[in-house]
Amino acid sequence: AVSYGMFPQFHLRDQRGAAFDFHNLKGHAWAVRFSALGDAKIVSDLERIALATASGKKRLYLLTLTDEVSGVLQDSYHYTVSGSGEDLASIYRQLGSPKSSTIILVDQNSAIRGVYDLADVDDLHRLHQSLKGLL
Repeated sequence: AVSYGMFPQFHLRDQRGAAFDFHNLKGHAWAVRFSALGDAKIVSDLERIALATASGKKRLYLLTLTDEVSGVLQDSYHYTVSGSGEDLASIYRQLGSPKSSTIILVDQNSAIRGVYDLADVDDLHRLHQSLKGLL
């Protein structure tokens, strides 16, 4: 199970090779996931949710943590970051080893606000409700 509290500190690189770390989370709401690149349905569901939140001043940003970013496009709201297997394993363990379909909702202060399994209809509904309160 994912532990609540502050999102773990990390230092990784985005698709362009630029540094991306826990400081980048401040000021935005994030849906964070660990990825295998074949998770196209999960990414599609998350992008649809993120686009639906874009109408107000605040919006949901997507962060995918992976060990392979080749061929992944960065959008203005979707970041894919990578690091060594050891770096990713450390974050993964600190978060309680979430499943690949798990989304961790992180608020503007880098606090974990919820954990949702996108393969579960009830969790998807809870995520939508949480976003209404967060955004």
